[in-house]
Amino acid sequence: MLLSKSLEQASFSRIPTPIADIDWATVVQDSCWRCAPFEKPRSEDDLAEKGFRDKIILETIKVDVLKIKDGAVAFVSGDNLLRAAFRDQAKTKCPIELYSHLGELLGHLELLAKTKSTEFTNEVLSKVAAFFYTPDDPSCVAISQGVIENLIDEYSEEMSRPPLFSIGSSRQFQTANQFPALTQTPMVPPISMNWLEEFQRWTPVTPVKLFASLPLFQPDEEDARYHWISTVTLVRLLRRTEPRSGQPYAPPEERIRTKEIDVKWNCKIDPDTAKFSDPVVERCTATFRDGFIEANFHSRSTYDLPLFPGVEE
Repeated sequence: MLLSKSLEQASFSRIPTPIADIDWATVVQDSCWRCAPFEKPRSEDDLAEKGFRDKIILETIKVDVLKIKDGAVAFVSGDNLLRAAFRDQAKTKCPIELYSHLGELLGHLELLAKTKSTEFTNEVLSKVAAFFYTPDDPSCVAISQGVIENLIDEYSEEMSRPPLFSIGSSRQFQTANQFPALTQTPMVPPISMNWLEEFQRWTPVTPVKLFASLPLFQPDEEDARYHWISTVTLVRLLRRTEPRSGQPYAPPEERIRTKEIDVKWNCKIDPDTAKFSDPVVERCTATFRDGFIEANFHSRSTYDLPLFPGVEE
């Protein structure tokens, strides 16, 4: 009842699944051959079926989007595969905009309200990520303003160990399936375990790497500058220095340590050329989104981490 009322107040509506209009033969075909959004196996022993619900969501929206005659279609999903499948399969004459989360969409709308120009907004959004962080560009904000150097100095030691509240969890650690939201909820360790001893059994095997999300525009703060928040994700591969109890001949256990920091910054943007200038970093705030995820082929590829790293000196 509360959900229905909220949807009504926000002028949202729920779309019923168009059972009669879905091409079920295609659904079966895509399921058998694991066509997107069905996921291909990640290992030889991966027998789980993944993607049926996403496929129903996709087919429902594909039917509904045929009714849209003007404007733009915004598709919001944290699933990279589902977003890509919608982009490739949806049939509409309207432009399609893809967003990984609602905050990204709202930031786009806020920026559009400020610039009052779709063309200018799109040009700004096409440049802002590179302006904030390009690894080989010393003039980008993250490097020129010392953000990267300061974050590595501040968190390098913390990134050399697991998050404290992940040690001893009986659950399997989360597997990475997207970026930048690649974290797991911290879990409180059992009281009986020697958490400090376990905490010290891990060592870093790679340097700290950094990734930056698409900057999110922040509403005006009573000035003519453009304010943004960029989420920087620190990543490091850790290795357990000795096998777990009962596994004397197990291969080295490795996991990926992640930590997210929100960087708030602002700049000027030329209204004629959309050229960025005069960046100012306001603050860097660590979030509670620390992760300690399984270092499988998929997650290593996501973060460009080696399969067979040497131990860092």
